[in-house]
Formats: sequence, C-alpha cells, structure tokens
Amino acid sequence: MLTFRNAKIIQVSEETRTYNKKKEKFINLNKPKISRKVLYEGDFYDLGELYESVKFFTEKNLSFNDKIEVQFNSSIELWKN
Repeated sequence: MLTFRNAKIIQVSEETRTYNKKKEKFINLNKPKISRKVLYEGDFYDLGELYESVKFFTEKNLSFNDKIEVQFNSSIELWKN
C-alpha cells in the first residue's frame, strides 16, 4: 500500500500591486508580498485521498494569483506471502 506521511497542503499568495488611497490608483510593488497559509497537515493513505484533497483546496481557496504547494513523504508497504 502506498502512503503519504507528514503531508502539507499550502496556499501561496503573491501580491504584486497595492492600492494607494492618496493617489487613488494601483501601484506596482518593488518586491512582491508572498504569504503562505497551511490548509492541511496530516497523512494520506492512498493516492485517491491525496487527489481529492488537493482538488478540494484548489477549487475552494484559489484566486487568479494563488498557487497550491504539496509536500509529503512517501512509502510503500509490500506484502510477502
């Protein structure tokens, strides 16, 4: 059985522009603001479960600038007869 331990699904948001109230217009930032938010932390016990979670968080949380990052450790159990 293929398992995915210590999995993290992280939302990465990158902001390249900000609104200036005094000038009443958007201004480009010199360095983009990158924020990370952990959406899930745990284990998955098969590929289908991992796929469903990634699909769910992608559909639920993303705007046009956001990305999903997935980190995990994988192992396989082999059955011997």
